[in-house]
Amino acid sequence: MIKWLFILSVISIAFSDFFSLLPLGEMQHELSSYVFIFTIMITFSHYIFFGSRKNNTPVYGLKPISIILLSIIILSCILNLPSIIGVDFRGRNALNKFFTSSMVVVYGIAIAYLSYYAARKYSVKDLVIRPTTWAIIINIVVVAIEVASWNNSAADKILDFISIFIHTGSQSEVTGSFVGGAFGWGKLAGRAEGTAFEPPALANYLGFAWVWLYAGYLESKRYKKVFYSFLMIATAIIPIVASNSRTGLLLIIGNIISLILLKYFYLPAKPLKMQMVRIWLSSTLIALIAMTVGFIIYNNDAVVEAILKSDNLSNVARYASNITGYRMFNISPIYGLGFGQYGFYVRRLMPDWGYQSWEISSWLQDPMVVWPPVFSMYARFAGELGILGLGFWIILWLFLADRIIKTTIIYQKATGILPNIARPLAMGCYAILFSGIPSDSLHNPFIWITLGLSCHYIYDIKMRISAIAHESDIKSIS
Repeated sequence: MIKWLFILSVISIAFSDFFSLLPLGEMQHELSSYVFIFTIMITFSHYIFFGSRKNNTPVYGLKPISIILLSIIILSCILNLPSIIGVDFRGRNALNKFFTSSMVVVYGIAIAYLSYYAARKYSVKDLVIRPTTWAIIINIVVVAIEVASWNNSAADKILDFISIFIHTGSQSEVTGSFVGGAFGWGKLAGRAEGTAFEPPALANYLGFAWVWLYAGYLESKRYKKVFYSFLMIATAIIPIVASNSRTGLLLIIGNIISLILLKYFYLPAKPLKMQMVRIWLSSTLIALIAMTVGFIIYNNDAVVEAILKSDNLSNVARYASNITGYRMFNISPIYGLGFGQYGFYVRRLMPDWGYQSWEISSWLQDPMVVWPPVFSMYARFAGELGILGLGFWIILWLFLADRIIKTTIIYQKATGILPNIARPLAMGCYAILFSGIPSDSLHNPFIWITLGLSCHYIYDIKMRISAIAHESDIKSIS
C-alpha cells in the first residue's frame, strides 16, 4: 500500500492547480501535498506501532541535517522574536507566518524520511522514475492539445474539458470563473501551462523531472532508450519554446552542464585517475560563480538600468524582490530577520524603482493575490536566515553531491560497476542549487525526495564497500 501511495504521490507532483484547503498555506494548490501527507501519516503510524522493533538500521545523514536546519530556523525566530510578535501585513500575522513556513520544512523533512524508508525496500525505478515518466507523458499530451488550441477551436474545446479536471484550483471564489489553466493568462499569452498552475511552474517541474528521465534512460535498453531520449528532448523543448520560461531555460541548461561534467570528468563510465582535473574544474566553477555574483553586485546600478530599459516588468519585479531580500541580509547578516518574514519587510525595503512593476503594487495592496515572492532561494535564505541558513543550504547540496561522487568512485574501482542512479542523484543536488536562482519555494517534493534518496544511496554504497572489504579480508586470511 505504501509503495503505491508513494508512486501516486510522485505522479501528483505534476498537478499544482488543485482545489485548495487554506490550512495548508502555500501548499494548498499542490495535489501532491494531500497525497504525500496521507502517505506520511500511514507510513509513520505503521513504523511507530510495528516497525521500530523490527528494523533498527540507522538512517544516514537525515537526522543531523534535519536538526541543523530546524535549529537555524528556531534560533533566527528566537533572536528576532521582539520584531515578529504583533506584526501584521495584508491580514497575516508574522508569528503565524513563521509557523506555517516552518511547517513546510517539517513536511519536506518527512518526505525525505519517507523516501529513505521506501528506498530500503523498493527500487528507485519503481518509486520515482516510472511515476515521473507517466506524469511527463500526461504533460506532453496536455501541452500538445494546449498549443493546438491556440489556433484550433476543436482542440480548444478539448482543452476546456480537460481543464475542468486538472485545473480545479483555478476556479475563482469571487467570480466563480476560471482564472488559470485553459481559461487563464497562460492561454492568452500563448504560453503552455500543462498540468501546472502557470507556465513557470510547469517549467520548474519539467526541469526537475528531466533528471529522472535521464535516470530512466540509463536504466533502459534498446528501444526504451529511444523512447526516453524523445521524452528528454520534449521535456527540454517545452519550457523554452512552449512555455517561454526563464526558469525552465536555466534548469535545463544547468542539467546539461552538470550531466556533461559528471559523465566525462566526475563519474565517467570507466574509473579514471583524474583527481587533479576534478579539483581544478571544481575550483574554476566556484571561482566563476563567485566572480559573476561579485560582478552583479559591483555593477548593480547598471544592471537595474538595463532591466528598466528592457520594458519587461516581470524582470523588474523579480530583481527588485531579490534586492529586497538582500537588504534584509544587510540588516541582520548572521541569522537573518526570521523565517517566513520577507513579506513583512517588503514595504520598508523595496527599492523605489520596483514599483514600476504592477505585480509588486498588487502584492502589497491586494489581499486576494499571492503572498509577495522573493523569486530566489538565495535571497530568501540570506534575508530570513542570514549567512547561517544560506551557507548551510549551499554546503548541504554540494556536500551530498560530493559524497555521492566519492563513494561511487570507490565502489566503481572495487567492482568495475557504475550504479545507474549515481549521476541522476548528483544532478538532482545540482538542480536544486540551480532552481534556487529563480525560485524561492521549499514545498517542491523533488527537493526532499532527492535529499532522502541521496542519503540512502550514500549509506547503501558505503555498506556495499564495507562488505567487499570484509570479504577480501576473509579471503586473504583463508
